[in-house]
Amino acid sequence: MDYRNDLEEINRLSDLDFCILDWENKVIYDNWGMGMKVRANSFFVSYHPLQGKTFQKTGNLMNNYVSGKVLFAKDLEAAVREYEVPEMNKSSNFSDWDNDLENYSGKYLVWPSGYFGIFERSYSLMGREEDL
Repeated sequence: MDYRNDLEEINRLSDLDFCILDWENKVIYDNWGMGMKVRANSFFVSYHPLQGKTFQKTGNLMNNYVSGKVLFAKDLEAAVREYEVPEMNKSSNFSDWDNDLENYSGKYLVWPSGYFGIFERSYSLMGREEDL
């Protein structure tokens, strides 16, 4: 689902603590601290929490997800050392999957799928060389 273009879904996900909304800058921050543009026609991360380019306002928004020690670290190595992976076993992480399995099994092939593999997650957390 392309939830970045579905404002109702964005609000629902925010209520479930899946993301933090910054409507002023039109950015959604996920619980990893990565930011994606709202209403963007692509799936590229526009904010990388380990990149060392955090403004205080952004840091204040994300203080429940990513600590200031990470966001305002002096260098990448310090940021990586301080970074904590979000809680993976939070029950709400799987609520949509459970709902889809219950409502669509037998009628459709239900294939739970997360987004981002280890490579995409890594460069999205740190940014790429051209982003630095």
